[in-house]
Amino acid sequence: VYNANFVDRNVQDESDVLYSTPISNKITPNLGFGVYYYGKKHYVGLTTPQLISNKITADIPGSTSAEARHLFLIAGYVFELNSLVQFKPSMITKFTPNAPLSMDLNASFLFYEKFWVGAMYRLKESVGVNFILYINDYIKFGYAFDFSTTEIHKYSRGSHEIMLGFDLNSQKSKFYSPRYF
Repeated sequence: VYNANFVDRNVQDESDVLYSTPISNKITPNLGFGVYYYGKKHYVGLTTPQLISNKITADIPGSTSAEARHLFLIAGYVFELNSLVQFKPSMITKFTPNAPLSMDLNASFLFYEKFWVGAMYRLKESVGVNFILYINDYIKFGYAFDFSTTEIHKYSRGSHEIMLGFDLNSQKSKFYSPRYF
C-alpha cells in the first residue's frame, strides 16, 4: 500500500495542489523474476525486481507517475592465485529506462579463506573499499566505505556501512568449501 502526504511540508508555492493533496492507500502490487547460474568458481544472474509498472495517482488531473522497471545483470569469477589467496572480480550492471546506465566494478581478494578485502568503482559516480572477516563458521563482520567522485562530494563525506552476518545453518563437515558467492 502506497501513501504520500506532503501537506505538512514547507514549499515555495503553497498553491501547488500536488503538495496539498495526500495520496493514501493506493495498492501497488509487485512481482519480480530472476535467473541465477553458478558453479564452483563463477556466477552470472539476471533479474528484474519490478515487473509491474504501477501507476501512482493523486486525485488531481495530470498527477500520474509510474514505477520504472529495473533490470540487473551480475557476474563474477574466482581465480586461485595460490594456496592462500583468491582473487574475485565481479560486476553489477543496472538498467532503468530513461536513466543512465549504472555499473559497479569490484575487485576482492580472499586471504586464508577468512578475510576478504576489496575495492569498487561505480561508473562516473563513486569509489570505495570494503572488507569482510569470518570470525567463525557462524559469524562474519564487514565494513564498507565509499565516496562520491561527482560534485556531491562537496556536501557528503561518503557512506559507511557496517555488516554483521549470522549463518544459522552452518554445519561443519569433512569437506570445507569456501562460499565465494
